[in-house]
Amino acid sequence: MAELADALASGASGRKVVSVRVGPSALLGSGEQKEREAETKGERVGRGGWACYRGAMSSTADRVRPNQVVSFHYVVSLSGGKEVDRTGERPMSYLHGHGGIVPGLEIEMEGKATGDKFEIAVPAHDAYGELLKNSTKTYPKDSFPKEVAVGMQFAVDAQGGQRVPVWIREVKKDRVVVDRNHPLAGKNLNFSVEIVEVRAATPEELAHGHAHSPHEHHH
Repeated sequence: MAELADALASGASGRKVVSVRVGPSALLGSGEQKEREAETKGERVGRGGWACYRGAMSSTADRVRPNQVVSFHYVVSLSGGKEVDRTGERPMSYLHGHGGIVPGLEIEMEGKATGDKFEIAVPAHDAYGELLKNSTKTYPKDSFPKEVAVGMQFAVDAQGGQRVPVWIREVKKDRVVVDRNHPLAGKNLNFSVEIVEVRAATPEELAHGHAHSPHEHHH
């Protein structure tokens, strides 16, 4: 669901640093695709016993399946109970089956319906992965926009032309330290979710690989 914007400047070793527009921080997907058989029980234990939910699942509403747009409200907290993210007045929307949210949550969405509420514990390896070693790199500050600040997400052009997401860890006088680890990497997350709408994706959304908001420019 993150979309890469135009390149801003040339960084160290000629590599570009480009900005990234992101959605709610705790739900950006890794692109990993997994499948799970949909169930209609009101209570179950997920794959390997690592996740569970309780919720009354509707038998009449359209259910979540690949290539549908799902809108939902959520609250995310750490295993110790500290809240780290939540939706505001508007729900978050994503295109199911395209890696738009963290893998562990996307798996649990399969088969759910409008009106369903559930809670799920997602381990780090099914959220943002375990912490990477040697994950930081320093770039000239003028490779970034003037408003660069700790916590922002960007992407850098790595070897082979692949764009790698990074997060700003430290901003110095003339240098910026980035980290390939997501701020929630290595952490187990608890999600409280309410699905508010499930609909078919438009041809444009399928072509672009992500959900469009009502006011979004359809590029």
